[in-house]
Amino acid sequence: TGDTRTVEASLPPRRTAMIGRSADVHSAGRLLAETRLMTLVGWGGIGKTTLAIEIGPAHPGPAWFVDLTAVRSDEEVGTLIADAITLPGVGGTPIDRIVDRLIGVSGMLIVDNCEHVIEGVASMVSALMDRLPDLRILATSREPLRLRAEQVYPVGSLDADPDGAAHQLFIVRAEAVRPGVTDGVDAESI
Repeated sequence: TGDTRTVEASLPPRRTAMIGRSADVHSAGRLLAETRLMTLVGWGGIGKTTLAIEIGPAHPGPAWFVDLTAVRSDEEVGTLIADAITLPGVGGTPIDRIVDRLIGVSGMLIVDNCEHVIEGVASMVSALMDRLPDLRILATSREPLRLRAEQVYPVGSLDADPDGAAHQLFIVRAEAVRPGVTDGVDAESI
């Protein structure tokens, strides 16, 4: 069994600025403190990943981020999660590797982009929750995992007013790609 006192976390840096989501960070974070499983649900590109990365570190203990974008089958889900939390290639089943590493650890697992392997994620999450009572799980998906313990948090669109959060985020993203591109552009012309 792994030494749980030395468990390391692995959160990526935020991909974009956190704009217009402070109420969501507060609300979803408060709800996640009361449940062990939450899924941020919304259409692609709406900001679920950025929101999850913002919420994750607010909870006590280490947090791990697992991006499932490249996973091609439900069977690969457990291996990818185990490799993110433990040493890749270590023997044993993925669930046993994770449990050996995290037993007694109060931490958070963020599982991102679940929609294309929803059954595999639901199965793995269910097994982890059964065996690791101190683990919280935050998932992002275009649809819920449909597990009994799941708290679904719908992620809606940003305010699209000319001075709203959607406009501000557009400016930030455009400037990140091509600095100066928005110089002299007013809100009405976008």
